[in-house]
Amino acid sequence: MRNSRNLHRSQHSRIFSWILMGTVSLATLCTLSACSSGPDFKELDALMENSIAEGFPGAVIGVWYKGEIIKLQAYGYAKRHDASEPARTIQTPRAVSPILEAATLAARPDTIYDLASNTKMYATNYALQYLVSQGSLDLDLPVQHYLPQYKDRPQDPVKGKASVTVRDLLHHTAGHPPSIEFYQSDDPDLFANDRATGLLAMQRAPLEVPPRTRVKYSDIDYMLLGHLVETIGESTLDHFLEDTFYKPLGLKRTGFNLLESPANGANFEPRDFAATEIYGNSREKQREFPGMRTQTIQGQVHDEKAFYSLGGVAGHAGLFSTAEEMLTLMSLMLSGGEYKGEVFFNQQIIDEFLTPNPQFPEEGFGLGWNINVNGKFAYLFGRHASDQAFGHSGWVGTLSVIDPKHDLMVVLLGNKKNTHIQMDCGKALCERFDGDKMAIGDYDPVIEKVYEALGLAEPE
Repeated sequence: MRNSRNLHRSQHSRIFSWILMGTVSLATLCTLSACSSGPDFKELDALMENSIAEGFPGAVIGVWYKGEIIKLQAYGYAKRHDASEPARTIQTPRAVSPILEAATLAARPDTIYDLASNTKMYATNYALQYLVSQGSLDLDLPVQHYLPQYKDRPQDPVKGKASVTVRDLLHHTAGHPPSIEFYQSDDPDLFANDRATGLLAMQRAPLEVPPRTRVKYSDIDYMLLGHLVETIGESTLDHFLEDTFYKPLGLKRTGFNLLESPANGANFEPRDFAATEIYGNSREKQREFPGMRTQTIQGQVHDEKAFYSLGGVAGHAGLFSTAEEMLTLMSLMLSGGEYKGEVFFNQQIIDEFLTPNPQFPEEGFGLGWNINVNGKFAYLFGRHASDQAFGHSGWVGTLSVIDPKHDLMVVLLGNKKNTHIQMDCGKALCERFDGDKMAIGDYDPVIEKVYEALGLAEPE
């Protein structure tokens, strides 16, 4: 895989040469190249519009192909539902929820979206790739070397934190559970309702299985990695990334806590953001906990751990951005880590982070990145992406795909959680949102239509 990527390196350098010189921005490339005569995206447009007609809120899609943004388009609503609507009750059958037009907000190409777990890549991973390239971080040192409070507790049934390395966290083989609800934990060691206690609680998170015995995708891994960046960088994660990446890249609508305390000093209003869950974090008023938000979430990170336990700045969630600025961020992975003459990390680092875990290659994880191998992430890459493709998804409805073989980047920013809960799930607490299994929320139908429009679909 490394060699096949290297074959395209010179081509990528040529493609990005005019961007790196700073003579044009990504946004202007399509205009300069008369993209209107390019691929026919009518089937993609129909899929997006049909999904919205079925009840999906909305989305913005950006497609970069061979040096050009050939599509940057908004569909539907940045906010389709809000808390002024009647909540569903248990066993309510599924139906397209009516829209209160007075509460809606149309999606725009520059609408800012909660990236959810794409934060892991375009915040935490980028910071780690930078620190490794600077010689400030050794991936094979124990996590305890950087975070001394990361240790087993006497009562933990599974021991082994002393052997967990930074690389284990990136591979999701440390042994942590997928998540811990620190903000409502009954364990006093793990309860956290502010950032100071959250930073301690995450280091006390018990292992669920012994290290390196299985792959277990975990937010805890990236919460720890985010704090590790802060420790090495001697700065909070948001300010470290603003100073190291977002400001040098010229990004104006990317960062943490943009609505309340944006690091770049810009002023935003809720209408600049796509809304997520309708009734706060209540899952359609099915649950409550102290301090829980109950109004429609718009401009604040949806993820509960990030919001309640880490003040909105976390390694696993909390980053906001737009489709265009995401393409700028993603472009670093195709340009050898360089932008306008500034090198953030090098190709050797990129290749290392994109190499599948040799212990569990079939699981499709590099160092954090989802890799298109063995169909493990078919829901993300679809049927047509090459085996060089990589990217990530985000729980609230966001997706990034980078395919070096085809010089292609696709970003899909959606807000599938701005739909009602499916209250006929047969469980005491329904967790499935209407938007989860609609075409846009399912991801791969959208990605497949992009490849088909570009003539990149392989014969089946």
